[in-house]
Amino acid sequence: MLSKSKYLNGLQCLRLLWYRARKPSELPQPSEATQLKFDQGIEIGMLAQSLFDDGLVLNHSDFFKGIADTHEALKSRRVLFEAAFYDKEKNLYSRADILVPSGEDAWDIYEIKSSASVKSEYVEDMAFQKYVYERAGLNINNCYIMHVNTKYLRQGNLDLSQFFKIENINEKLESVFQEISLRIDEENHIISTDNPPPPQLGVRCFNPYECPLKEKCWQNVPDGSVFELSGGNRIPGELWKQGYTYLKDVPANMLEFNEKQRNQIIAYQQGQAHIEKEKIEEWLKQLQYPLYFLDFETYDTAVPLYDGCRPYQKIPFQFSLHIQQEKDGPITHISYLANGHGDERAEFAAVLKQSLGENGSIVVYYDSFEKKVIREIGELFMEYAQWSEETCQRVVDLLVPFQEYYFHSQLQKGSTSIKKVLPALSDKNYDDMNISNGELASYYFTRIVLGKALDDEKSKTRQDLLDYCQLDTYSMVLLISALYKLANGQTIKLKKDKPKLNEQLRFPI
Repeated sequence: MLSKSKYLNGLQCLRLLWYRARKPSELPQPSEATQLKFDQGIEIGMLAQSLFDDGLVLNHSDFFKGIADTHEALKSRRVLFEAAFYDKEKNLYSRADILVPSGEDAWDIYEIKSSASVKSEYVEDMAFQKYVYERAGLNINNCYIMHVNTKYLRQGNLDLSQFFKIENINEKLESVFQEISLRIDEENHIISTDNPPPPQLGVRCFNPYECPLKEKCWQNVPDGSVFELSGGNRIPGELWKQGYTYLKDVPANMLEFNEKQRNQIIAYQQGQAHIEKEKIEEWLKQLQYPLYFLDFETYDTAVPLYDGCRPYQKIPFQFSLHIQQEKDGPITHISYLANGHGDERAEFAAVLKQSLGENGSIVVYYDSFEKKVIREIGELFMEYAQWSEETCQRVVDLLVPFQEYYFHSQLQKGSTSIKKVLPALSDKNYDDMNISNGELASYYFTRIVLGKALDDEKSKTRQDLLDYCQLDTYSMVLLISALYKLANGQTIKLKKDKPKLNEQLRFPI
């Protein structure tokens, strides 16, 4: 049976569709972080239903009874939630989030999404629904996407009329709808075959979502492959089809490559890092001591939890700060971690302001994120408005020399993430961290905020968060030190012991 979720899988990758339909047990289960997003989507759906009066919720514990109940409920001309339709001829199945009577004999479809905008895959989703419902005999008038309005600012009780944004996508459906019958026939054919299509590696493995089959399909892709091409988008897949396996074997003078990509390929071919000593030296000149190495961790929820909060607004709950008064001087570390009980942004702001001093460069990795957090503090608390702007003026983005390829090593595998750059310039890495990225940090702290974490989990999470965030800022200390050496033409010698820190841990009481 071809459901709308399987249909969307097939649009991304026919091989994924086959496994979803024929061998779903071989697909990995969603991660805990992904499941939390699904749970938020369910919550958004329930909120959307409350905007419609006299709605009837249809139960689908029994497949065929759910379809029969839908058929009977259509006669009542009431708003229907989760109405189910099955087309026996083409073996199609779909459920509508909300069906609303329109005029005397037509219906409007409302599809509820927890995202902040109408994405192309949502239009495909709606096209499939409309196709199935019309084959079931419904006259469809309007098709709407209800999604979260990220400009809504919560003040008091949740105002659902402002929280949701409703967009009519009838015009967007026109071009998609013309070929949907052919696509459905193709996907039904794929499902009927005994063997899956061969892997087709490329952009589809990541767009619109990272494919759950990626590990299975990519198991024979070696280190140093063409898929490590930085900013490659569609190009790596095309190179793979042309028979190129290793990036070092690709001619660097191909017209499609930009300067960064050519430099990367040359570095792979030469087996040594690409280094632009003069540009590194010039970038380092902007640093003003003392240096404050700063990193934030944030969480967000679809439904804003606090007044003065927007949907999906990044709420800072932690920062790590390494301070170095002079070049090659001793390092002091300050750490803040919220309790997860209510809105703690005022305390966060006070400790941050006290810790950052008034002079010296604030070194971050990807400054757009840190600046946004700091500016939102100024917007929320008027007494911090001037401070937030002055603080942003002190920020220096450590990502730049790596993003601009002043340094690039094959060890980075085409990435400029700090987690890939760090092992290329030091003996440190994130391999043994219980929390090893910002998404996991956000997930585990959100569990505390929502009251889902037990006491033992809270204690472990807090220590793991402290370890992770501290490594983020200590990594920047190591990278700055390495850049100074590269600028001086020195060879990077990996240190086995990190310097002794003067620890100052600050926690809310």
